[in-house]
Amino acid sequence: MKHIDSQIRHPVTSAERSVVAAVTAQLAALQPDQVRITLMHSERKEASYNPGKGEGPQGLSGRPTERFFSREEVIGLVPFLLKENGNRRGYNVFITPFSEAVWYILLDDILPAKMAELEGLRLTPQMLIESSPQRFQGLFLLPKELATKDEANALFRLINARHGDPKISGLTHPFRAAGFKNRKPKYQKPNGFYPFAGMIWGGKLLPEGLLPLLEEAKALVRVIPPKERRSSRVLKSIDALAPIAVDTETSKYAREHYRRLGWRYGRDYDRFKADFMLAERLLARRLPADRVAAALMGFSPDILARCGGKAAGVKRYVTKTVLRAEGVKNG
Repeated sequence: MKHIDSQIRHPVTSAERSVVAAVTAQLAALQPDQVRITLMHSERKEASYNPGKGEGPQGLSGRPTERFFSREEVIGLVPFLLKENGNRRGYNVFITPFSEAVWYILLDDILPAKMAELEGLRLTPQMLIESSPQRFQGLFLLPKELATKDEANALFRLINARHGDPKISGLTHPFRAAGFKNRKPKYQKPNGFYPFAGMIWGGKLLPEGLLPLLEEAKALVRVIPPKERRSSRVLKSIDALAPIAVDTETSKYAREHYRRLGWRYGRDYDRFKADFMLAERLLARRLPADRVAAALMGFSPDILARCGGKAAGVKRYVTKTVLRAEGVKNG
């Protein structure tokens, strides 16, 4: 915690003040209670990282937990983030906001031609970020009293399937912080410069067209079998000693999931967190729980060793992970 606190300071240069203004405006529009910062690298040879990882208070395991940042702390970290964004490694700066009041629904990969269509459907995002040249990210701030997490997640998948990135998964999703460079090599200009991510607008009202989509999302959630019954039915059949039968597409997705985390965060990334992320994403793709469990058992690195070297331990761990990913309180 001391390390990251030492990086917080007031802006000094005009560049720092300019980015502070952009970030301040973005956070004012988002009104988050806490923020996760992620520094992502576009090149596989460089590991991405979360500067708050291991910087929080001590957890039940005795290890430091993740630290989340207040809006004031994020603004104070701008000079440090600018250095990371501008150095030879060229990290891309992403934020993930958290709020007790709203769900943040990201609409990713919006093309310019889509904006007029969204306006016609009364689906203009409340915040619009130009993440790369002629590519945009939109944010909707859905009040939590209007939807459960399952309903908000279904809305997130539905709106992206129709108007954004159909491959995106996971309601809690990072997006670009305003004012920083997009350091993807393909966007580097002949003069060596990179484009900046910028907020086009923020603070718009919740669009009327989002509410009918929310009702569709709620209907989708209602037709899914109750999670407790579904989970207990399919997970009883899981046997950690049985052959793993996972279809080709799921196998490829699972293998790529762990590979990408490895090059983003280095060899020592949190395998348990990675397992939970994979389970959550596969369930979002409507895979049955037993297939999700099979993918974890088949592709999670060192899973047997991490579970005490016993197949029964693997079965218990995988079952709990899938249940937790489904939002079921299991003891």
